[in-house]
Formats: sequence, structure tokens, C-alpha cells
Amino acid sequence: MQAWNAQLMAQVQSLREDLARKDQIILQLNRITSEFFSDCPDYTQRIPFVRPGEDPIIAVVRSVVSSLRKKISALEAANKEVSAALKAKDEFIAIVSHEIRTPLNGIIGMLNVLLDSEMTDEQAGHFQMVQDSASQLLTILNDVLDYSKLKSRKIRLEKRVFDPEQLVVKILRTFAGAADEKKISLEYTVGENLPSQVEGDEMRIGQVLSNLVGNSIKFTEKGKVHINAMLLESKGDRSLLRFKISDTGMGIPLERQQRMFEPFTQQDASISRRFGGTGLGLAISKSLVQQMGGEIWAESVVGEGTVFRFTVEIGAVELPAKSVAVEALPQRGNSPFAGLPSYRGNGCRILLAEDNPVNQKVARLTLEKLGYHPIIAENGRQAVEIAAAEDFDIILMDLTMPELDGLEATKEIRKLDNGSAHARIIAMTGHVFDDDRERCLQAGMDDYISKPVDLADLQRALADEVALPS
Repeated sequence: MQAWNAQLMAQVQSLREDLARKDQIILQLNRITSEFFSDCPDYTQRIPFVRPGEDPIIAVVRSVVSSLRKKISALEAANKEVSAALKAKDEFIAIVSHEIRTPLNGIIGMLNVLLDSEMTDEQAGHFQMVQDSASQLLTILNDVLDYSKLKSRKIRLEKRVFDPEQLVVKILRTFAGAADEKKISLEYTVGENLPSQVEGDEMRIGQVLSNLVGNSIKFTEKGKVHINAMLLESKGDRSLLRFKISDTGMGIPLERQQRMFEPFTQQDASISRRFGGTGLGLAISKSLVQQMGGEIWAESVVGEGTVFRFTVEIGAVELPAKSVAVEALPQRGNSPFAGLPSYRGNGCRILLAEDNPVNQKVARLTLEKLGYHPIIAENGRQAVEIAAAEDFDIILMDLTMPELDGLEATKEIRKLDNGSAHARIIAMTGHVFDDDRERCLQAGMDDYISKPVDLADLQRALADEVALPS
């Protein structure tokens, strides 16, 4: 009996020790779990009651899995809300951009037509001031839109073959009026090793140049703004192109140079500042340059001027080299059509699909100034009907139209069995997101021009890949 009691007591003691060990395990796991989930108080702070016959570790795993499922579910719900909010923001920006660009296209387009007509110097000056104001509004709109697209990583780079010297000339011509008003000289030089043609995103490189030249003119009261373009280095099929923009302006204080490429940072941030702008231009330029595989930096001395330099990766096309001579930008008249080629009497038939009456008139007058005589369709359905009845070489297509939008109208035209089915269809629209461009190309369009329409871009699109008789 005594031996049996001793054996029983030993078994009881063993069970007590085993339970004590399990209690210690439970307490330790409870502490670890509580610390792990301390940032999730709504889910768990302790191990749930251990079920009969259940190993405490299983109870911990069950609790962790349950909490993780709740956490994942909450994160998925939050992600859906964020995605919906971002989509709503993009849609709102796209709608607002389109609604602003439509009347702005009418304003700038009609001003271009008026500036090409007979008027007194005083009238021309007044219209030029209105045009400059409209251009400033467009710049602000583009800055806000580009900043939004950069934040959401929606800017896509394109590859086109272009002449870098001609790009420089085009940018300087854009600012000829502002420079003339301030009596500032615009000059450029090109390195002797600069190819006549390179491959890269001409529009985005031009945008960076425009931002920097615009800043230089804004902060320069006398002297000049100068652009230098050169090929910095070439490795295989990739090369590095460098642009240098220098001015004789007011310069930038050292304390502001450290923050000049940050968003919403301006040279003059006081309430009485003389110079406008969003403070986004340099931030956008930096982001674009980095996306193009380059760098951007500045050197400045107060009272002496500022020098901006930036590099971009390009695919060089080996053609005859440029000269090194300094070129001053030729003076241009008030007419925005000055220097654009005309194809009068070339017989090219154009169909214009546009529902807005003001933009109809602007487009018609602009095309007539360039030597074309378009036929007007007031909506997408009418465009298809006219294209089915007559042959056209080029069709300029708005996207947002009643009856049938531009994308559906393009698809219908491509199904025709006459000459219009093979016409060059060019989107001419206020929808400016990269997704809009992709939708246009997928629908069967050949090119894309954003509103307000740039005359040089329109002329390029009309002449591109179209055999025009001399």
C-alpha cells in the first residue's frame, strides 16, 4: 500500500510539473503574442482559452492565423478605398483638364488667327498680351497635370528620332515674344560632335528646356539667355546628351539653391513677389530628367546669373556633325504662323470631326491658314457617314462627341471599303493622359495632338508619313 501511494504521489508530482511547464509555455507565448499584436488591439492581446485536449501551441497558431486574416482583410479593404480614391482623383483631374482645355483651345487658336491678320501695332500688342496670359494659364495647367501624373507614376516616355538643334530653335522661338518685350537676346550653340538626329523623347526634353528657358527669361532683366547642346559621351547604342542653359539674371541665393528642385519652391516666396508660377517647374524637370536616365544641377551667383545643366540618355543616329558657331535666334513677326511651311493647292482632303462650334471655327481657320480646306463633321456619327461617302487623306478626330465618340467613330471608319478606311486619323483632343493616347492608338488612330493645339505639332502631324505633292 505504501509503495502504491508513493507511485501515485510520483505520478501526481509529474503531472503538476508537466502542467507547470505548460503554464509557463502558455504565459510565455501569451507575452510574445501580446507584444507582436500590440499595434492591433482590436484583434488580440492574449491567447484564447485552450480547448480540452488542445496543445497550447496550436491555440497560439489558431489565434495568430485568425488575427492575420482580420489584419489582411482590413488592409485589403483599405487598399480598395485608396485605389478608388486615386481613381476618382485621376478621373476628376482628367475631366477638369479636358473642360479647361476645350475653351482654352478656342482662345489660343482664335488669337493665333487674329495675330496673323491685318491690325494696328497697338491692337497687335493687346492681342499679344492676351495670348501671353493664355499661355501662362496653359503652363500652370500643364504643371499641375504633370505633377499629378508624376506622383502617380503615369508619365510614359516615348522614342522618336528628332534633330536636337531644331528642338532648341523651336523652344527659343516659343519665348521670342517674351524675350523681345524685355530686350533680352536669345542665343544658342551646338557642339561639333552633336548628331543631326537622335532618338529620345523630344516632347519631354523640350518640356525641360521650356521650364529652364522660361525661368531664365523670367529672372533676367537685361543681357541674354543662351542654350548649348552637345554630345557628352557615347557608349555602344546609348549616348548622353547635355544641355546647358545660362542667363545674366538676378541669380539665386545659396540658401534657396538647396531647395530649388523641391515642389512648390519659388525663387521669390514673399507675398509681394514680382514673379508668378506654381513652383513646380524645376521639380517636374528633375523627375523627367531622372526618368530619362540623366541628372540636373545648377550653379548661380547673385547679381551675375544662373547656369542650369542637365543630361539625358539618347540613342544617337550617326549623321554629319554640327558646327560650333554661335547662332542668334532670328526675329519673328507677330504672326504665330511665321516660318511654318504651306501646302496650298496640294489636294490633300481633310475631314474634321469636332462638336464644339468655337473649336470648329478655330480649327477651320487654322487649317485654312496652313493651306488646307477641311470638311466639318459635327459628331462621330456624321464623321462616319461623310467618310463613307467621300475619300479623305487625313481625318482630325475629337474624342468627346455626341452620337458616337471619336474612338468608336475611328473603329467604324476603319471598317469602310473606300479610301477613307486608310486615311491618316489624328486625335485632336483635350484628353491628355498617356492612357488616352494608348486608347487612341488601339482604336486605330495614327497620331495624337493635345489641345490647345500647337501649330508646329499640328503641321508635323499633318505632314508626317503623308506624301504631299510639291
